Amino acid sequence: MQKTRPTAEMSDSPRRLAIDLLRHLLGVAFVAIVMSPPAHADGKQRPTLQEVLLLGKFNGNCGMLRQLADFQKTANIAGADELLSRFTVAEAERLGCTTADYIERCQRAAAVYNYIWDESGKMNDPTDPGKGAQ
Repeated sequence: MQKTRPTAEMSDSPRRLAIDLLRHLLGVAFVAIVMSPPAHADGKQRPTLQEVLLLGKFNGNCGMLRQLADFQKTANIAGADELLSRFTVAEAERLGCTTADYIERCQRAAAVYNYIWDESGKMNDPTDPGKGAQ
């Protein structure tokens, strides 16, 4: 009898799904830490797992704000421009920076996130016969 790997639909419990997701995320975070550029100018210190997770969270927040702004350009929803503006100002204030600094931080976070993403894709995946040794 051939064994099949359980899918999300076949999973026995939400707890099991959470454990599987956590294992996957920890694996991705480990790859991101190993493949990421140095965190500091001296080139000696690597980001911690917490820093990598924070980067992902911050970049996601910025990405959602960008998507909402892009959507508003085409949808032109009444009052949405003010909502986006006020939200951006509130986020900047919450982080203790100016709106310009917040936007710059978003751009830097995206650049670092994209670098980590690109570098993690260059690794060999032993479970994927199409990738093999590079």
